[in-house]
Amino acid sequence: MWTVETDQVNLGRDGKTLTAEAADLGLTPGEWPDFIAVAKGGEGFLFQKGAAIVVNGQFGGHEYWSKGGTRLSVFND
Repeated sequence: MWTVETDQVNLGRDGKTLTAEAADLGLTPGEWPDFIAVAKGGEGFLFQKGAAIVVNGQFGGHEYWSKGGTRLSVFND
């Protein structure tokens, strides 16, 4: 499991979508953990890796989902 702080992700206008660049989370090229925890002060959300993000036939990152349905999109940079 990879743990990051809330200030390393961006919250969407809908309040249920998070986005981040892989490098901003400290991930190395090709590193896509099965779980990412986004926390602040010991509390937060656990996200499980989902489908790949594909843009114009090119790998663009991965979607991660929390049990409650919040999406974290981590983009390959």
